[in-house]
Amino acid sequence: MATKSESALKELVKKMIYPIRNSQIVYENIVNYQSKKKKAKIPLSFNSDFSRLSARIIEDLRVNGIAFSHINDLFPHNNFGYSFRDWVKRNESKLAQNSKKKFLYSYFGTDSGETPVDRNNPFFKFYLSDEILYLCSEYLNYLPQLNYLTVEKTVPALDLNSPQHSQNWHRDPEEKRTMKVFIYVNDVDESNGPFTYVRGSHPTSKSRYAGLFPQVLPYGSYPDAARLEDLIDPKDIVLATGNSGTVIFCDTAGIHRGGLAAKGKRIMATAFYPSQKWSERSLVTRNSEVDLRDYGRLAPEAVL
Repeated sequence: MATKSESALKELVKKMIYPIRNSQIVYENIVNYQSKKKKAKIPLSFNSDFSRLSARIIEDLRVNGIAFSHINDLFPHNNFGYSFRDWVKRNESKLAQNSKKKFLYSYFGTDSGETPVDRNNPFFKFYLSDEILYLCSEYLNYLPQLNYLTVEKTVPALDLNSPQHSQNWHRDPEEKRTMKVFIYVNDVDESNGPFTYVRGSHPTSKSRYAGLFPQVLPYGSYPDAARLEDLIDPKDIVLATGNSGTVIFCDTAGIHRGGLAAKGKRIMATAFYPSQKWSERSLVTRNSEVDLRDYGRLAPEAVL
């Protein structure tokens, strides 16, 4: 176990290195140089409908930090909606309460334990598809990894006046651009904990919100809600309600919160796509029984 002085030194080194390492020029062109080369060497072609849809999603991400679609639009010939709902129904007995966030129950995956790619899990098919990996890499400007995948149920809060952890406004601590993709497995309205985002608050935007309560990488930021809401125009707060099958692409380095449910449940899948050079180990691991090439051309590069 590290001593207090060793831990203090480690924190000091992080504070010195991370502002340089995560500056946009260094991060894209030095840290992720090899990932940019990989991206360029794997050209992909899609039909015109997806090309138009992907252009809109990427533009929305760049401007707003958040973009929406639906599984039926992304994959019109694949019945993902039924597959997801059926998988959740079959795995209901496996629910386990999150040890930290008591309002969450996990069907699959955690943010700490390793998870091998499971060919029987339809969420892997979605999140390792060329289409989703392409959208992530176009926004990030390098080929990322699939770092973790979770499928979780949010239950109503015991006290709506005392939000816990990610139910509060925050910026994620991972990177200056932090790509996450969410899927609503059931209908989500204002009552059952919708994801909520401050439009344009991602650090690489040109919005006045970009530098508000900034991350101090490798740490996030948890601003005071009253102070933040005094500075935000209500029209820039995106309440991400949606029907089953809604897909949310989001840069969670922007200011966001979610999961504060008054009534009803929210079942949501989450995938995190950081740099292949991100400092934390990947939790999604290879499985010798699974041929990653079956998922697409990019999948073998995305599972480290």
